[in-house]
Amino acid sequence: MVDKQVRAWAGEALAAARERLQPADPALAELADRVIWRCEFTDQRVIHAVDHGVFADPALVERIHALDREIVESVEGSDRLDTAAFAALLARIDQLFDARAAALEASPPRP
Repeated sequence: MVDKQVRAWAGEALAAARERLQPADPALAELADRVIWRCEFTDQRVIHAVDHGVFADPALVERIHALDREIVESVEGSDRLDTAAFAALLARIDQLFDARAAALEASPPRP
């Protein structure tokens, strides 16, 4: 999967979970909206890193793929979560997006 596919799939699943759960807690609703928004739009740090980085290091490429897999695997089953588990999932997906951006930014710059 590529970044756009991972984000689209995760965003659809999280939006469906948000719709099903209708979180009453404003902080949780705001977190859900923010994470779903991150799924809809590419992080500018990611765009910059991809445009300017070299991704020849197999370990770096595997790290990025591992993060993508973890995002997908974490979101699977989100249609069965209760509100507390949904809150934990949103926090985890937010962390994974940050970790993915950091991994991409760790690529060496193009000469």
